[in-house]
Amino acid sequence: MKHLKLIGIFLSVSICLIATTSCEQNFLNSAYYFINNTEITTFEKRNDTLYIYKCEANLQRSDKAQKRCRIIKSKKDGDTLLLLVERIISIPNASQAMKDNRFSIIGIEKLSSTKIKFVHENIYYNEEEIAKLPFEFNLIKDKFGFTYYEENYLKSLQTDFELDTETFQEITEAVEDSYDELIENYHNTKVRDMYKIGILYEVLGREFVKRNLSPIGLNDKLNAAKKKSLK
Repeated sequence: MKHLKLIGIFLSVSICLIATTSCEQNFLNSAYYFINNTEITTFEKRNDTLYIYKCEANLQRSDKAQKRCRIIKSKKDGDTLLLLVERIISIPNASQAMKDNRFSIIGIEKLSSTKIKFVHENIYYNEEEIAKLPFEFNLIKDKFGFTYYEENYLKSLQTDFELDTETFQEITEAVEDSYDELIENYHNTKVRDMYKIGILYEVLGREFVKRNLSPIGLNDKLNAAKKKSLK
């Protein structure tokens, strides 16, 4: 009888794990990319590991992952996925502090069929701290996250175009408004974003996508349009 109870518990746990994995796979059933001008980032979940890659302008990712995180715990609620991850340190001379503070929280929210929001604050915990941290969705609530665009959707956007002066002016004005809307949320989130370049490309990317224009290499498009407007 005792053995039957143990088998029942084992099956229940296994079914839950399978169901969770299935939900995550359905949730992330495509590749998504964040466009930082020509620097493109993507990620992939394989089994219990999250791999983060840099990509070329054609979306071809590098052979070696830039970062690897082991997924310790996950939770899904509707269109939001919460992950507790452990950074896999591969730097030979990494400091002890870096080795100890290797746990963090990632939030992935599906905004639509074409884009997701990726929240990863630059906050790392040691083993003792992460054990005491309540694993709840309020850890990512109202936090700033970068928009990642779905691969097929990104490829469907127009790439061979020039911005006319009017569109350039529209984008410039819209970016100022979007920036003001996001900046408070951005400041309330500990984002690893030197010189605030990431948030600038976040709002620029949104404006390009709204116009069915690819945000890849948007700097060149904007600079060319600016030169035209100054003539």
